[in-house]
Amino acid sequence: NARALLDEDEANGIALVDIGAISTGVAIFGDGTLQITGTVQTGGDRWYEAVTKTGTTDVDAKRFLYEEGIKSGAKTKEQQAVLAALAPLVEEIQHLIKYYENRIRRGGKVYKVILCGGGSSLPGLATFLAKGANMEVLLGNPLRHFDQRASKILAPSGALRFTAALGLALRGAP
Repeated sequence: NARALLDEDEANGIALVDIGAISTGVAIFGDGTLQITGTVQTGGDRWYEAVTKTGTTDVDAKRFLYEEGIKSGAKTKEQQAVLAALAPLVEEIQHLIKYYENRIRRGGKVYKVILCGGGSSLPGLATFLAKGANMEVLLGNPLRHFDQRASKILAPSGALRFTAALGLALRGAP
């Protein structure tokens, strides 16, 4: 993931958060190298389950998660359910960042969070996490090291699901 999203000189004070269907990987970089990793046992499937428990049909739950998400806050029961399901993820990310800053890199700071993985495309997620973490949170661009022809084959928003594969593809690139 890091190979697709970062340059070596950027890997300082950055947390990569890879949100999958079942789990979320967190990797914190400092001084150009990986410093600590963690896994949170929650992902996009948990948000889907939360929405369907509100009485929303499977089809409408998927539409909601891809189109509406939490971009307008907690106005609907579906948004409230997703926000409640996000709480453990937010807590674990904050815990890992604090551990890094206080124990591993005393005085070190995480300045930015970069999201990737299929779950990161939840509308409003980056804004929500930025408010909670009080730092910059961005969606990654796993196509940034490829030429422009790649974006004609795979949209940048869709590429978030393939960040690890794209990073591995770059491993053999010159």
